[in-house]
Amino acid sequence: TSQSPLRWFGAVVAQVWFLREQDFATVWKYELGPSERGVAAQAVALKNINTPRPCQTSNFFVVGTSVGLGEDYPCLGRILMFQLKHDPHSGGLTQRDMLYSREFRGPITAVESLEKCLLVAMGSKLLLHYWDGAKLTEAAFFDAPLLITSLNVIKNFVLLGDVHKSVSFVRYVEKEREGQVMNPEREKYRQLLFMSKDHDQRDITASEFVTDGKKLGLLSCDGGQSLHLFQYDKDDPESWQGKRLMPQASFFLGVDVRCMRRLKLGGATNRRAALIATVHGSVGSFLPLGDAGFAVLSKLCQLMQRKVEHPCGLNPRAFRRRFLQVPRNLGGSRHYGPRLSDAKVLDGDLLWSFQWLSRTKQTKLSAQVGSSRAEIMGIFSTVAEQCSRMSLETGGPSMFW
Repeated sequence: TSQSPLRWFGAVVAQVWFLREQDFATVWKYELGPSERGVAAQAVALKNINTPRPCQTSNFFVVGTSVGLGEDYPCLGRILMFQLKHDPHSGGLTQRDMLYSREFRGPITAVESLEKCLLVAMGSKLLLHYWDGAKLTEAAFFDAPLLITSLNVIKNFVLLGDVHKSVSFVRYVEKEREGQVMNPEREKYRQLLFMSKDHDQRDITASEFVTDGKKLGLLSCDGGQSLHLFQYDKDDPESWQGKRLMPQASFFLGVDVRCMRRLKLGGATNRRAALIATVHGSVGSFLPLGDAGFAVLSKLCQLMQRKVEHPCGLNPRAFRRRFLQVPRNLGGSRHYGPRLSDAKVLDGDLLWSFQWLSRTKQTKLSAQVGSSRAEIMGIFSTVAEQCSRMSLETGGPSMFW
């Protein structure tokens, strides 16, 4: 508020703003403490373990903060849990409560919901808490290498991004305690178990899961403005019995990425794409393609790299491989192993320029890849339709109800 005494001394007071989705008007502002900044925010669904099974589930908006007190003091953090209700007709709030607050010994860099419990990234520690209707209680933990910068959950799997040590793959398991207990939910054995990680050095800024049927991909972006795709395959002899995530592809974007969000592709049964947001205000998508469409577009992409005139004579293939030339001190990564193939990730910007070529050029290129212009344009139309119908997962947590 304008009456805060800190404003008399010129101090900047951070706030949490709640906006109305119809017109983005501010419906509520919550002021944070001195030197406190909001770092992470997420809508989560948490179960109350003190209610009869199946436990009652409540929706919260959780904010993780960081409190910097100067170079002589450690950075602290706080978790804020908001519970909101709104009028669907006017869009205004009928209830607005900051229900719970808890201080931590480190900055809260990410929050997520895992099996209806709260997953908190505090510095280099990953903490799992359950909710009993009055407070959060720690139930499991996992130690990351340095500092967790991103956190993603799919089913009972967790993907961690580290500020210098790339990504780690973690699995959550829980087990009922044997014998008669007063509260089975409270007495459960809960563990966060290490499965695998990338042993190369990367400064991770964002990460996300992508799926194509039964295949699970681990996507990350580093400080060198490059995307990296991994898979977990314990049967691969190069994976050290599953302890090493297998790199599948790397792709230079040329722009910093700070956020990724998993979305369901329209018309696809079990495909999830990643919506990518950059610091320049642009958005992009990383999505799986069908085998038939991928084979045709892969040949077309390789042909267009050689047969199409590019601006200033710059080769798009060389640009996408620029991740190999970004030095480590500028956020680049170091890949130890065989050179990665270019055939697993296609350049959408290059392929999309196919539709701006002359009809004669389109027909000629289509014939050289063993296809037809109509078939290729049909694949583009299908991809465009799937992208236009991307949506969030149904049945997820909602801030309002």
